[in-house]
Amino acid sequence: MSHPACRKCAVLIVGALLFIGVGGVLDLCVQQPPAPAAQRHVVEMLDFAFKPASLTVAPGDTIVWINRDIVPHTATENHEAWDSNTLHEADSWYVVLQEQGRQSYYCRFHPAMQGSIVVSKTDHERP
Repeated sequence: MSHPACRKCAVLIVGALLFIGVGGVLDLCVQQPPAPAAQRHVVEMLDFAFKPASLTVAPGDTIVWINRDIVPHTATENHEAWDSNTLHEADSWYVVLQEQGRQSYYCRFHPAMQGSIVVSKTDHERP
């Protein structure tokens, strides 16, 4: 026959292990789904225009500009928060935007070239 104090210890140890185990299982059930992976969006500078001219992205997405024209262009945010500097034919540049809201941009060489990016958590659906 076992000693009563040993039985109490065994019950306490088993109870603690069950509590920790159940807690671990509950943690697995309550965890949030992983955040969607960031996406890459391409804006072409073609025929003296940004294509597409407007884009909606999620925070953390990458936007890449590629100059498909034979003349140089820039992608310059209206308040100069970001600027690609001069992109010659076939050059590319990218930015990753985190802050939600609308950001408008233009080409410093060709001010009629204008575009906008909306960074939004709710309006942008992931495939």
